[in-house]
This record gives sequence, structure tokens and C-alpha cells, in this order.
Amino acid sequence: MPVLSTLRTPLRSLDTNIRTRGPELSPFDRGQILGARKAGLLVREIEVELNLLRGAIRHTIESNGLRSNGVSLPRQGCPLVYTERDCRSILRNLRIYLKLTFEQR
Repeated sequence: MPVLSTLRTPLRSLDTNIRTRGPELSPFDRGQILGARKAGLLVREIEVELNLLRGAIRHTIESNGLRSNGVSLPRQGCPLVYTERDCRSILRNLRIYLKLTFEQR
């Protein structure tokens, strides 16, 4: 029997095409990347100097205009999926509590 170098995480998908994300860059790291780029360094040089992945550096440079003060944008997340039971519950609450706002429910 072959010896495995790492154990499989329980209840995790066996699909090898699914990759997990690395740690999120701090605003300081983003500032270093953007400053090095403005100083004229190439992406490869920034990668070697800061020891970061090339894709993370490229994505940081490309999405700089979308961020304010280097703060990350919230991730989109999964779309909501309502079952028949959820729909009935929502409709029942709407009929019972006519004047409640969305936040009060």
C-alpha cells in the first residue's frame, strides 16, 4: 500500500480541479505591489521581491480601480436557493404580518 504524503480532509470533494484560495492580501501588501509597479518594476520582479504569486500580483494591479483605500471588495457568495417550504413560510408571514418591513422579519 502506498504511503500518502498528506491525509485527505474528511467530507471534502475529491475533485482535483477545484482549487482553494490562498490567504487574502493585506492593504499594506497591496500598497507595496502598487508602489513597486509605479516605480517601474515588472510583475516578475515584484513576484521575486515580495514572494507572492504572479496571479495575485496581476489581479491586484488590474482591480486597483475598484477598491477604495486598498480595502477588499466583499465576495459574492452562493446564490440563495429557496425550497417550497421556504416559499410557503415567507407567504404565510406576509399574510400574517402585513406591515412589517424586510429588516423586521
